[in-house]
Amino acid sequence: MALVALGLLVPLAASGQEGPSPAAIVSPSLSAALERALASDTLSIIIEYGAQAPDAAPAPDVARYLRVRSADALIRADSSVARIGSDLRIRQRLWVVPAVTAVASPSAVRALAADPAVRRIYLDDRLLVQLPPAAGTIADPSFTSEAMRIIGADAAWEQGVTGEGTTVAFFDSGVDGANAMVSSRWRGRRTDSRASWFDPFLRASVPQDLIGHGTQVAVASVGALSSGDTLRFPDGSEIVASSDIDVVTGPAPRAEWIAARVFERFGGDVYTRRSVLLQAYQWAI
Repeated sequence: MALVALGLLVPLAASGQEGPSPAAIVSPSLSAALERALASDTLSIIIEYGAQAPDAAPAPDVARYLRVRSADALIRADSSVARIGSDLRIRQRLWVVPAVTAVASPSAVRALAADPAVRRIYLDDRLLVQLPPAAGTIADPSFTSEAMRIIGADAAWEQGVTGEGTTVAFFDSGVDGANAMVSSRWRGRRTDSRASWFDPFLRASVPQDLIGHGTQVAVASVGALSSGDTLRFPDGSEIVASSDIDVVTGPAPRAEWIAARVFERFGGDVYTRRSVLLQAYQWAI
């Protein structure tokens, strides 16, 4: 997860000892927004600071590694505020990458672009997400069993590889926590729900999915009825699971899952933001 999160803020290539020019520090979308902005406008931005990487992270303690990596860099954010003043307001500090989200005037953005401690400045605008339409039926046992055989999942189960002891994290439109195919293995049922569900848009306390895509992904990954559960279909028919792998739609039917809602609707579109993705990865780590 750490590597994916780091990729959300594209690092600059070295450009000589003098470093990148102020123009190179400002992302193209932010540069375009600056051209349109009035002096009195404010812009939502992400400021990425340069950071010296510590020694290689021990595998179980990635979070500590990232916190140490970002600590000195984030001190520089306070220096930026002290130097620029009220035209720059920090909203949130991030350690998954050495960055802060902020609101800034156009003049403050230009001042940040001239700061040698700043590596990159992004406009935290809406990013359009293309999702395939949700299918009418997300679990058809007769199709599912054949699908699992095609990918060799049944052979893995025979070797005892069912996902047990593993936690899968979904970053999507959410997950319908009431869906019978996944509800029993949400990790929040047995531990702190805040450590198993992250919703920066609606702040919902339990998993939900208003779009449907994330639920499809979860069902296709870890979907399975627990023994005795009933799955009802739109035509009124139903099936009762006689075992935990009797009705399975995912290759890891005994894995637990956590989820973050990182996609949301705005009008007729689905979107996300860089800041939302970074918050979600930081939460998961």
